[in-house]
Amino acid sequence: MDNFVERNSVEVMCEEVEKCLKENLFLSALHLSLSFPDILGQLEYDTGNNKEKYIRWFDEFVKNDFGYPYYGSFGRDPSTPQFTGEVCYKLRCGLFHELTNEFDVPIDEFVISLDPSQFYTGGISGTEVKLSQYGWRTNKYLYVSAKDLSSKILEAVSRYLSSHPDKDYPKIKMNERGAKCSF
Repeated sequence: MDNFVERNSVEVMCEEVEKCLKENLFLSALHLSLSFPDILGQLEYDTGNNKEKYIRWFDEFVKNDFGYPYYGSFGRDPSTPQFTGEVCYKLRCGLFHELTNEFDVPIDEFVISLDPSQFYTGGISGTEVKLSQYGWRTNKYLYVSAKDLSSKILEAVSRYLSSHPDKDYPKIKMNERGAKCSF
């Protein structure tokens, strides 16, 4: 008798993200959550490279719930940064490979909040005019809550799993009953 069970590894990771969120481990939750578009993009799309599949999956399944731009008192400024699949992919690469959120996007100030308090959906983004030693300049900013982004990705994954039950999801063998005995 084997001492392991085989489970859908996407479901196992969802459980891990939920545990991280419950324990306020927002950076860990974010780190795990950012891998879902990789995994599910590979399953969903036949064409494109990994980056294209990641961006497409995020934009199709998450962006409409998370990536809304901030609407200020003057309405939406078309130059306001928006959290898109491309920005998410760059965040994923920065966190996975260098453990940083400093990467090449057309945003002057990109901040990840690890504060558990509620952010506006999609974070806070906008443009502001700042006076620097060189004169006035426009500053584009985007603040993203790690908690909110992780939660929205997790919700998208849950909807995806429910609406695509017949996909061949990756499996993981897990030991749930102690060490394997040879006698």
